[in-house]
Amino acid sequence: MIFTSILVFLGTAHAVPTQMGHQGRVLDADGLPAEGPHTLDFHLYDAAEDGTMIWSEVHDVELINGYYSLVLGADELDNPLEDELLRDNELHLELTVGDDEPLSPRQALNAVPYARLAATATSVNGGSVNASEVSIGGALVIDSSGAWVGTTPTMSWSDLSDVPEDVDTVLSGDEVDAFCSDNGYAMAADLATVATSGSWSDLSGVPEDLDTILSEDEVDAFCSDNGYAMDADVYETAMGLTRMIESAMETVAADMATMEAETDASLETMGSEMSEALGDLAIVTSTGSYEDLTDKPAAIGVNAVHFTESGTFTVPDGVTTLFMYLNGGGGGGSNGGSTSIDLGTHSHNVNEHSHSGGSHTHAIGDHTHSGGASHTHSIGSSCSRWSTPCYSAPTCLAYSTDYSGDAVGGGGAGSGSTGEVDEGETGTASSTTDAPALSTSVVNRGGNGGSGGGLNLLLAVTPASTCEIVIGTGGTVDDAGTSTIVTCGDAIIECEGGLNGNANGTDGSDGSCSLSEGTQLATFKATRQSPGGSGAGGPGSGATSGQSGAVTLRY
Repeated sequence: MIFTSILVFLGTAHAVPTQMGHQGRVLDADGLPAEGPHTLDFHLYDAAEDGTMIWSEVHDVELINGYYSLVLGADELDNPLEDELLRDNELHLELTVGDDEPLSPRQALNAVPYARLAATATSVNGGSVNASEVSIGGALVIDSSGAWVGTTPTMSWSDLSDVPEDVDTVLSGDEVDAFCSDNGYAMAADLATVATSGSWSDLSGVPEDLDTILSEDEVDAFCSDNGYAMDADVYETAMGLTRMIESAMETVAADMATMEAETDASLETMGSEMSEALGDLAIVTSTGSYEDLTDKPAAIGVNAVHFTESGTFTVPDGVTTLFMYLNGGGGGGSNGGSTSIDLGTHSHNVNEHSHSGGSHTHAIGDHTHSGGASHTHSIGSSCSRWSTPCYSAPTCLAYSTDYSGDAVGGGGAGSGSTGEVDEGETGTASSTTDAPALSTSVVNRGGNGGSGGGLNLLLAVTPASTCEIVIGTGGTVDDAGTSTIVTCGDAIIECEGGLNGNANGTDGSDGSCSLSEGTQLATFKATRQSPGGSGAGGPGSGATSGQSGAVTLRY
């Protein structure tokens, strides 16, 4: 669009306005005037191009044949056109119509808008000034009453100009004397000595019959006439007062002695009573146990609230103490694990040895070969004991001194019989039996879970306050239990969960309890611990979870 504007600034004789009147006409790209409602966006920049926008305002106007008339700075409260904008900046006005691009070039604000500075005079030449006060550089010099309150100016004779040459600024001694005489001042030489000394002896013309000393009778009569007390009267009165004071002091001293004796007796009695009282309190103050309290209320603890799930508890009005029984979750048990044993391939060797001839007996007796699964000894088809061969394997096994074979697996052997051998030749014997590799495993018992920590205590609480309760959960198999936590005011009581057992049979540790802040009045033996889950004897099954914690409050 093409933008044409005419600037008009409005004002009155008595004041300069803080708004700026503005008129213009909006034409479209074909040079035809725009019609109807439009939004005009005005911006003031400190440069003809680019620069910084220092003020803006949006107007919704009704264009008639393209013309509009409006006031910039109409919102004096929230978006005023300040004098500083005109004083301190070179201003250029930019207009945007609706959503179009800003019109270019910007229009400079020249001399006429700056006439607004007449609202604040920068100098005053001629004429009169009607002001309530006058300040220079922010400092008040003439107040509202017209009085000069600024710094007192300093003036020197040497600062005067155009002083006549014949002006005599110094008086002679005679001129000063004459001036003083004309004004009635006395010369020092004319003053009497008494004027400067003030002494009786310097007075002159004192009458010879003037008596300046009074007799004793005259003094007494003068004092009596003026109401003064005589010496004798004063002495008697003073002595009477002295005797009264001494008597009063004696009375006070006696009273103080009596009071001291009574105080000593009272202190002795109080000391005895306090000793007895302290003796009664010594047990409970040193043990801190509720069991050592005397005269315990019969109704305390008759009400109970039991928590197996997390929640809140509001202390009833009038209740200042709570019995608490709490314990953490038990740890879970563990299933037992298995331990592998590998024997590997091994041999049974019988070193070479000799049998002496003659009658003797082989006692075999009951024995067992432990080698795992059943196995077979394979023996050669022929063996010899005497010169005649034998071909029966069992017979050869019993009598032969030389046999060999392969052992397959392991097995058990029953009891053998005792054989007798006739006297014969001395022979040699050797035997080697090889067994295959053997692997097996040993089953461990799983460890039990640890018990959750338990604590019983008497706690001071505030009536109508709220206690937050978090119940610890029992650990599942191979998991630890969680803590039970009770928060009442600034007191935090926590009982830890028990630890879980492990697969090699080690039991989990029990949880412990602690109190942070708060006032604990007494503690009791913890007997309400949640048991941990038990372990199991076989791997992979049988272990159990720990029990959940719980909280019981009595009041």
